[in-house]
Amino acid sequence: MLFNKDTISIGFATNSKDMNKSSYRIWVDDLNSYFKELKKKSTIGDMSASVIIHPKSGYFEFDPKKLTGVINPNSDDVAKLKQADFVIVGSVEERESIISHNKNVFIFPLIEKMYLNQELKQHKESDDLVIGYHGNPNHLNHFNIGLKNALER
Repeated sequence: MLFNKDTISIGFATNSKDMNKSSYRIWVDDLNSYFKELKKKSTIGDMSASVIIHPKSGYFEFDPKKLTGVINPNSDDVAKLKQADFVIVGSVEERESIISHNKNVFIFPLIEKMYLNQELKQHKESDDLVIGYHGNPNHLNHFNIGLKNALER
């Protein structure tokens, strides 16, 4: 497929604009906003675009006349990974789990725009140290740098 980079339009294949879901805010709303800042035509819900980016979950059919991207897909869905023109993930680990099935894997940082330029929290001295972990508990079993043991201690 040949595309003129100046006329590419990007469409996010979702009509649900639920700002209460962080995955929507980061993967769709923020990424759409960044494309617009780069002066690219990008729209949420536009299936007529030349590049279609599918959300994190859900069934969809690929259109061979368009470039098709998949956001943070399940690495077990090898058929979907191989069929996509590109994949967008949030970490190096996710990229590594997918790269053998699709060479076009891009990392989009999971930092919400709404938290940029916020005043940094001032920490107070305390005897308690609280460490938060956001993610699937199963991911802790895959840390090979000792973080799992440190968190458990």
